[in-house]
Amino acid sequence: YNTIDMTYSLGHSYESIIESFGFPVITRFKLEPLNKQKAERILAGLLSSRHAEMKFHYGKKSHIYEDLKRESSEVEFLSDRVRNQKNSMFYMDLSFRISGRDPLDLKENAERFETAMNYLGIVNRRISNLNQRTLRGSFSLKRRKDNPYIIDSRSASSILPIYPTPNPGRGVLVGIDSINEKPVIIDSFQNESFNSVILGETGSGKSFFSKIFLRRSIASGNAQKIFIVDPLNEYSAGMFGPGSVEIILRKGDFLDLSGEGDLDRELISPLASIVSGTIFGDDRMKKEIENDIILFSGENPDEKNSEILHRIWNKYGLNSGGSKTFNVINSKSWMSDDVKVVIFKTNILEEETSESLLPELILSIFAYSVNNPETRKMLVIDEAHLALSNSHASGILSNLSRHSRHYMLSIISITQSLDDLFAHQENRSLLANTASIFVFRTRSMKEEYSKMLNLEGFEEPDFHSLLGGKTVDYSECFLIRRKRLIKLRIISTENERKKAK
Repeated sequence: YNTIDMTYSLGHSYESIIESFGFPVITRFKLEPLNKQKAERILAGLLSSRHAEMKFHYGKKSHIYEDLKRESSEVEFLSDRVRNQKNSMFYMDLSFRISGRDPLDLKENAERFETAMNYLGIVNRRISNLNQRTLRGSFSLKRRKDNPYIIDSRSASSILPIYPTPNPGRGVLVGIDSINEKPVIIDSFQNESFNSVILGETGSGKSFFSKIFLRRSIASGNAQKIFIVDPLNEYSAGMFGPGSVEIILRKGDFLDLSGEGDLDRELISPLASIVSGTIFGDDRMKKEIENDIILFSGENPDEKNSEILHRIWNKYGLNSGGSKTFNVINSKSWMSDDVKVVIFKTNILEEETSESLLPELILSIFAYSVNNPETRKMLVIDEAHLALSNSHASGILSNLSRHSRHYMLSIISITQSLDDLFAHQENRSLLANTASIFVFRTRSMKEEYSKMLNLEGFEEPDFHSLLGGKTVDYSECFLIRRKRLIKLRIISTENERKKAK
């Protein structure tokens, strides 16, 4: 078989399918470089043919025009890279040879191979059935003249199964490295910081990525509890299956995550530190706040922990809603080990309500984290600009990001632009205490951010041309991690795509 076409997002996953067949398959991969002038002529011809087809399909109710438009854009981008000698073009031969014990076995093997390849998106053309006489020359190194496959160096590298380093034994698959096609696996709880930031404009694929990343985290056991702050109703319990609940929050609601019995000293100290750091920028009031919590606890033995904490929020101005009365939402029903994912619904249309909930909500989750230090937890803040633009919520989040790893808490902030991370001065500590930054398509990346993202020494990443969104079945992003810059292709199963809608 000779390969005629294949889906770009496929990568080298066809190799694992071939290995599972149980019958011999020989694969030949051959590249022959094209000179720059010839490559430019071929790409110009491709562009011309696409433009002609676009004229024919213009105005018709069909997806074909949009597909051709996207292909034209990709050809133009590739032409520019070839012209500026940033990319190379090749003739490619990708061929497969199937064998069998007898003619019937060969026929069955060939049918199985063709069905699997078509399902994966690889279009092959059967050359011939080989006999002993023609077998010797069947894999000649000479390039076939009929219908050669044209491919660029980046795409060629994507279908070569190269694994230069072993994969970690534990973690979550986040994507495929576009250079060496190595799966990139991340364990959120094995770094100097457990925190992540996901950036990207609307329609870039960042929300889809966050959903499948969280699904994989909980399914693999990498995370044991996930809290999601969801102001835009992007998430549902159905995405995560059994063990998921949704909590609708309104102004005046207070979550009691502090547990039963007296407030533990182990909780009081870090809680006081976070409150002091948020209001005063340091620990100068930590001791006074600790004493207040202890004092309030002793005034009325029957007073609930939630009421004591709410009095602290009010005294130090952390209750943005300013409400003296509040509705306690008891956490017993969803704090059990059986509940894996808790989605907090806040209404972004009522901005005052949404913002007033954030400081207490984040502090309550912190209280849970302190009381459950061995549980691997994730706090996901979607539309994080709401928290980052609220001085109290932002201060709590920034202070919490510095201490989160001590309580096995991974904070994942999802927002549209790096500008959101600098709405307040204290937000910079959130970025400084982040191990992984995923950048999806964005046009708002400023030059001065390169230093903050440790991008010095890299060729300027092209953030605005990253693929992603509803028009394509995969998305791309840059992962900035441990002073490394990796371009990722995000792939997913059909089931994941259905669940993430």
